[in-house]
Amino acid sequence: MSIRTLRAGEDVPAGEPARYRNSTGYVRLRWLIAPGEYVEVYEHRFVAGMPDEDLHVHHRNRARDDNSPENLLVLTAEEHARLHAEEDREMFAERKAARNGFRSVAAQRKAERAASRRAAIHARSLRMRAMYEAGANTTEVARAFGVDASRVSVHLRRVGTTMRSRWTR
Repeated sequence: MSIRTLRAGEDVPAGEPARYRNSTGYVRLRWLIAPGEYVEVYEHRFVAGMPDEDLHVHHRNRARDDNSPENLLVLTAEEHARLHAEEDREMFAERKAARNGFRSVAAQRKAERAASRRAAIHARSLRMRAMYEAGANTTEVARAFGVDASRVSVHLRRVGTTMRSRWTR
């Protein structure tokens, strides 16, 4: 079996073509022209009038399988690249705004997890401060929270606690 591409200016084979959707979503038309020999072309290029190979066919609504004539626009490679850059800039700005300014959803989730951890540490430090201000010493606070006593003063200072002198009681 051999399959070749239908070129611009070449006669279109007679008969109804088979339609195939490729892995990227574009539709290909394929005609049997001889036993085991086929010719095929992208449907959007066919509908757009078989422009030369150096021209691109743009889908206005970005739906690769919507090959209606009003959805297709024939452009040079430079015009096509410029059009996509403009559309993409707007689309990416909208998506970035939806992600609260983060470059990716992964970056947003990572920042959210970090903020959650900071909030949990802050809440824990506030609970330590309440116990410390109720009269417990740093060793008792450490035992209650399962941390080393040397870390308790770090937590307490983080939430603005004025430490008591160990020599004054």
